[in-house]
Amino acid sequence: MTTQWLIGDTVSISTIVPAVLGGLLLAGFLSWLLARLRLYRFIWNRPLFELALFLILTGAIVALFPNPVASG
Repeated sequence: MTTQWLIGDTVSISTIVPAVLGGLLLAGFLSWLLARLRLYRFIWNRPLFELALFLILTGAIVALFPNPVASG
């Protein structure tokens, strides 16, 4: 059973949306940090690495933060 976040009485969003946004923000920050530290020279395929980083972070957020209690 999936839960949704209610905003007001009419707008509901899936719980995966905040997890994806959080994963995107964390992956962007870590990508910037890795580029700043010049660690990407050790990575063979940068786009594949960034995709894997995004998926791992999103999965970690989903696993660490349980679904909120469904309203209504």
